[in-house]
Amino acid sequence: MCDTLNELALLSECLQKRTTSVAYADKLIHRSIRFINGLGERPGTKVLAAENAISEGRLGTVVLTDNSKIVTINRQQFIRSLSNNLSHRMFTTASSRGAASQAQLDSDYVHLLAQLKVLERDKWPPAPTMPPGYGEVQVSELCQRFRLPTVSVINAFRDFVESTVDDATPAELRPLMNCTRLIPCSTAECERGFSQMNLIITPTRNRLLIERVSTLMFIKLHGPPLTQWDPTGYVTTWLRRHRSAEDKRSRQAAAESRKDPDPLWRFL
Repeated sequence: MCDTLNELALLSECLQKRTTSVAYADKLIHRSIRFINGLGERPGTKVLAAENAISEGRLGTVVLTDNSKIVTINRQQFIRSLSNNLSHRMFTTASSRGAASQAQLDSDYVHLLAQLKVLERDKWPPAPTMPPGYGEVQVSELCQRFRLPTVSVINAFRDFVESTVDDATPAELRPLMNCTRLIPCSTAECERGFSQMNLIITPTRNRLLIERVSTLMFIKLHGPPLTQWDPTGYVTTWLRRHRSAEDKRSRQAAAESRKDPDPLWRFL
């Protein structure tokens, strides 16, 4: 349990990076699935520590004893179940309520990944063997998907391929690069937000919470830095509509007066 939780924590931390693209997220998830499957053949560090504690009969200063009430989980079954659940939660190209079959969705997703990988430098073939026009068909299909100008983006992609600087991304190619990073690759922050709200989830509250979390995620993904954000409009609206303590529609607090103030007050 601890070995798999450590791997899932590592995966979650990597997926929460704002620079994580869909192709890289797919690579991370497959890597974690392979690691978890490997735990069925070779024990992890926590399992080895537990086995050593059992052979020695103590864990640190605690003496271990048998307890028939505690049922040991089936390690192989647990690992298979966790691996299958991760596989079923892979990305897709449509809602689960769509009319397309799962096989068609899987095929479309593989095709989308192949399109996105041409934008990743580490996926390119070596320069001497790179064919002329490499990746231009995939870039053209992506432009049609995201409604971007095909000619200017393909020309910028050629400059990107011929560039020798890793961080040199042409300006006309950046809109397409940004489109590959617009999909949230992790829901950990949503789950954390629900747990921190500590509310009883009813259908109405569930809808409101989903709308609130969706809004917060949109702001985090697309919101400008604080140095470029102008809050004047929001502050003006808040001042116009909120109810302050002086509002006649709110119950005003009674003024508290003390005839004998504390002598220490003058020192504070």
